[in-house]
Amino acid sequence: MLLAASLASGCVARLAYNNADSFVLRYARDYVDLTAPQADMVRLLVGDSLSWVGITRSADYATMLRELGDELPALDAAGWEGYLSLGAEYAEEVAGVTAPGMARLLLSLSPAQREALFATLEERNVEMQRERDEVADPQAERLERLEAQLRGWLGRLSPQQRALVRSHAAGLESTGEMWLTQRRLWQQTLREALEANPVGSNGEVSACTRVGMLLIAPQQLWSEPYAAVLERNRQRMVALLAEFSPTITPVQQQRAQRRLQRYAGTLEGIGQLALRDWQRSCEGADCLPPEPAYCPA
Repeated sequence: MLLAASLASGCVARLAYNNADSFVLRYARDYVDLTAPQADMVRLLVGDSLSWVGITRSADYATMLRELGDELPALDAAGWEGYLSLGAEYAEEVAGVTAPGMARLLLSLSPAQREALFATLEERNVEMQRERDEVADPQAERLERLEAQLRGWLGRLSPQQRALVRSHAAGLESTGEMWLTQRRLWQQTLREALEANPVGSNGEVSACTRVGMLLIAPQQLWSEPYAAVLERNRQRMVALLAEFSPTITPVQQQRAQRRLQRYAGTLEGIGQLALRDWQRSCEGADCLPPEPAYCPA
């Protein structure tokens, strides 16, 4: 779905829909070599997830994106809170659909595959730590990253807008070190969950549920200080967006709307393709819309 949302609508929606499994497989193989049955599990997971999201939820997601574009200059803090909450709800919804299949895939890894997976994850941890250590001025880097994100959506920022970003960005607290600590804790907890109940044991079902919850809600492992910093930063970002919105010009709004329209169109295109395939594969009164996957009961 992230791949699809990053592309344009129309024929590109078809490209994303038809090739999503290959994209995910290439991404997964950056971390671990999969067997043929495991690759088939990935293809089934991607297909089922796209089908469920496309048929049952893509229209709602697309509507939300279009409404956001229409309301950008008028959004206050409460309005931004509403959209951010809805976005988080949708993200968790998609995670909930994919988590059971992903959990079963992870539980199917052999001991050698698990070792390779977590070795690669730690290599990435070390790489990210090295990149952080090379940043001379973290606050300036955060400011530049935030401005770059806004320019990507709106185009050139006015002096007033840049001043707003600078004033609010100065209050953002660094989370890098804490984030890396939490990332390693999550990885270690996932490893323990995978090793505690190997596939085929009596604990397979509970292991699927436990691993799935780690994928859906990693925040369950957050320390109180880390969660507090994230919440303070979230509140500062809401304050920035609320103060920034009235400064958005018609040209900037149109630019953001075009991007949101592309995302919405892609989601709707995937929904249409998924609906077509579903209708071809079922007949009669028993042909019900697809449901989210679950861990085996």
